[in-house]
Amino acid sequence: MAELNVRLLKWQQEVFSDSTRFKVVAAGRRTGKSRLAARPITGGSITGTINPFITDIPRGITFIVNGTTVTTEQTPSQDTLDDADAYYLGGHEYIISDADAQILIDAGYSSYLTQL
Repeated sequence: MAELNVRLLKWQQEVFSDSTRFKVVAAGRRTGKSRLAARPITGGSITGTINPFITDIPRGITFIVNGTTVTTEQTPSQDTLDDADAYYLGGHEYIISDADAQILIDAGYSSYLTQL
């Protein structure tokens, strides 16, 4: 698997390195708040063997995973989502394991993933 070098923005570095127990961030949409919050939670990994990824799927696209098959739909029905092993709605960010990420990478969707 390719190694991704993800750098924090200047303001993210400042918040991340702050030692206070509670941190309040007032920032607009799509500024990187979720990505910043995921780092201390996962510590860069969940168990030391799993390197979590975060999805960055555009609005209006849904990735539906069944086994190792990935399909995309614009408006899937609730039945389709219920039958899926996993699904990822566009416009949302999900922290997923490297195993789930590998399924998306093998299906050709690596451009929608960022390794934490």
